[in-house]
Amino acid sequence: MRPRRLPAKSSPERGERLALQSFEAEESEPHFELSTNIAIAYFESGRLDEAQAAAAKVARQWPLHAPAQHTLGQVAIARKDYRAAKAHFERALGLDPDSVESLTNLAVTQERLGDHADACESWARYAKSPATQANEKASERRAALGCEP
Repeated sequence: MRPRRLPAKSSPERGERLALQSFEAEESEPHFELSTNIAIAYFESGRLDEAQAAAAKVARQWPLHAPAQHTLGQVAIARKDYRAAKAHFERALGLDPDSVESLTNLAVTQERLGDHADACESWARYAKSPATQANEKASERRAALGCEP
C-alpha cells in the first residue's frame, strides 16, 4: 500500500490520523521500526494508553524486537507498575543484552521494588558497559544502595 499524501491545508491531527490509518492498513508488512517509533512518540507525549497499545502490537507481531519490550517497560514505570516494568526490561535484555537503556531502567525498577541485591548486580553489570559515564553512575548507585564492592 502506498503512503497517503496529505492535503496542502492539513492539520497535524489529521496528518497523525492518516499516518496511523496508513500504518494500520500495512500491518502485515515488516514496519516494526516505524511502529516502535510511533509508540515512543506516544510515550514521550504522555499518551500512555496509545503508547502501550502500539508497543504491545509490535511485541505481538515481532516478539524478538527488544525496543518494543523496552517501551512497554517505560510505560509500566510511568504507571508505577514496577513488576510489569521489570518483566519487560528483562525480556528486552534477553533479546538485546547490550542495551544500556534497558539495563539502567531494570536497575532503577529493581531499586523501586526494594530488590537491592538484584539492583546491585544490575548496576555492576552496567558498570562494565562501554558507555561513557556508566562506571561513575553505577558506582554512585551501588554506593547509595550499600552494595558490596
